[in-house]
Amino acid sequence: MTISEVRFRADYRSHTTSTGPGKSWSNVILSCGKGDFDSFGSTFASNRQSTLTMCFSGSVTWPTLSGNPPTSPDVWGGSTGAYRFPFTTNYAHDGTADLLMEYEFAGGTLANNLAWGTTTSRTYYLDSFGLATDAALPQTTAYIPSTRLDNNSAGVTTRCNDGEHGTTTSGSYIFASAIAYGGKYGVLNYQNKVVFYHYSYFTGYETPTIHAISSAKNDTGVDLNTGCNKLHLVGPMVLVPCSPSRRASTPPDTPATSSG
Repeated sequence: MTISEVRFRADYRSHTTSTGPGKSWSNVILSCGKGDFDSFGSTFASNRQSTLTMCFSGSVTWPTLSGNPPTSPDVWGGSTGAYRFPFTTNYAHDGTADLLMEYEFAGGTLANNLAWGTTTSRTYYLDSFGLATDAALPQTTAYIPSTRLDNNSAGVTTRCNDGEHGTTTSGSYIFASAIAYGGKYGVLNYQNKVVFYHYSYFTGYETPTIHAISSAKNDTGVDLNTGCNKLHLVGPMVLVPCSPSRRASTPPDTPATSSG
């Protein structure tokens, strides 16, 4: 396999000038060779299992990021091509070992003139995979943003006032999100899985509750004999029983409800 270019893409998140300030380097050197991912460490020389080939050398500028990238995920190389590293010398990878790419950055400056010395780090979030030994970073960021479901959610045409807490425009609600974890994630049970997270508020103070999870809605709702609260889901679903919990911000007169 002949490799002629490397491209990165921005992480899909809401970037700010403090988390994504523009960066420029007077020279960046990219060299390729053979390595071993499972024994990868912080000592560069120890990671090399072959003589490196210098494939790219030149100045590089990354733009200041603001808000989310224009597409999800961002396009490889970035919308302006700022994250492209076109090789001046192609690298022939024979597949007998893992591919090692070693970068050297020199002459770095920040677009906003912030201090950036040898003891000062500045973030810039690119889509990444991470190390097998690092549990904090290597999740693949196929991330479904949190969604709040409540009486004000889009598509809700009938609103419920339970008579104990809230009004027709406020009350119990649930947040739901999901993260896909890659095969090298540090927690074995999470590897190659999509984990669904859901949290509810103002539901069942010191009372067991049930979260119903489905992919289709029911505008009419199913009467569960819980006052005006109904189950607005249809089709196959997962019912998750939740243990009673106590939160200082939850009023003591909050009734048990079903959220979906």
